[in-house]
Amino acid sequence: MYLSEKEINEFIKGLGLKFDGEIAQGQDTEKEQIESKISSDLLAQNQPYDSQLEISANELTFDHKCPIGSGQFGTVLKATFKRPEPSLTVAVKTAKPNLNAQYLRTLLKEVKIMMYVGQHPKIVGLLGCCTANLRKGELFLVLEYCENGSLEKFLKANRARFVNIVEKGILHAEKCAASDYLKILLGLELPTPLQSDSTDIFDIYRLITWSIEIAEGMEYLATKKVVHGDLSARNVLVTADGKAKVADFGLSRTIYHYTHYAKNGREPLPWRWMALESLKNSSFSTASDVWSFGVLMWEIFTLAEQPYPGVSSLTSNFVQNLEQGLRPTFPPFATSEIYNIMSCCWDEDPKRRPLFSRLLCSLMEIQSECREKTSRRPSSDSDYFE
Repeated sequence: MYLSEKEINEFIKGLGLKFDGEIAQGQDTEKEQIESKISSDLLAQNQPYDSQLEISANELTFDHKCPIGSGQFGTVLKATFKRPEPSLTVAVKTAKPNLNAQYLRTLLKEVKIMMYVGQHPKIVGLLGCCTANLRKGELFLVLEYCENGSLEKFLKANRARFVNIVEKGILHAEKCAASDYLKILLGLELPTPLQSDSTDIFDIYRLITWSIEIAEGMEYLATKKVVHGDLSARNVLVTADGKAKVADFGLSRTIYHYTHYAKNGREPLPWRWMALESLKNSSFSTASDVWSFGVLMWEIFTLAEQPYPGVSSLTSNFVQNLEQGLRPTFPPFATSEIYNIMSCCWDEDPKRRPLFSRLLCSLMEIQSECREKTSRRPSSDSDYFE
């Protein structure tokens, strides 16, 4: 479980590579050319650890009765961070004791990648680290806490509260309850969180909003040249006020090779979300993230159904079917325009897939068009009900 002294020093001081100086001294166009040749992972790992992130384990009070998640290599616990006034609820990720040092190395790389990415309102943020006992194999990542958990679980738990106002790919606003629908339509209040003890309802506008928020987060990652590699509803978290944030970015592709995982059975391969070139050649890029985003949108507009439900496992036949045009079917709660956006994400040629900036614009246009279509609403609330 223990790291070498060289690994610890490289984490604290950075790799010591000199291309940062070359970038700083070059002209603007030269900087872009140099940066384009350097991977985001290398730029991230070359950074020295930011000591301002360091917090003491004594400043954390763990809630061991309520673990957020636990995997083969690590655990995520809910905790209270005492330093802010008032105190702050956080999520703390740590490696399980007595494991191979490789997972600890993964956490160190995650710290550097999150430092490199920085803060963004649609990205789960790094708040601090506990590295004092790093030589003893102990490391805590203190992360932003998202009260409503993963988007996948959130959608499944709230299916009964969803009001469908789409029929055969066409929006029918008159089917939505006026009291909630008009608030969303007129922007009188943001979508509220759907708690387990709540009777709130939601509809397509909330689904579009989540899609936009995730696209905003992914557009930002793309500007930083960070490839997520495992974008799905289970890796998007929902805050207390109902906003979607991208989590667990930049690790699946850069730290472990998917093929390595598949061969050793150490982690299920997320093949249902993977682009064709990722399955065939283990090629990951922003374009492959766009493919995954399309599948994630499909999850959202089916309320977290499993993609390719008729396919039980990854086979060469499945990959061949993708090459021949197999794609996720039309979701029941999407309009035709929304499904067209998904379909563009699944172009066999990565170069023909839209950029996240384009996807974001398209989704915002659809949101605006939906509002225009429903602006000629009935004169009284009672007219909304058939």
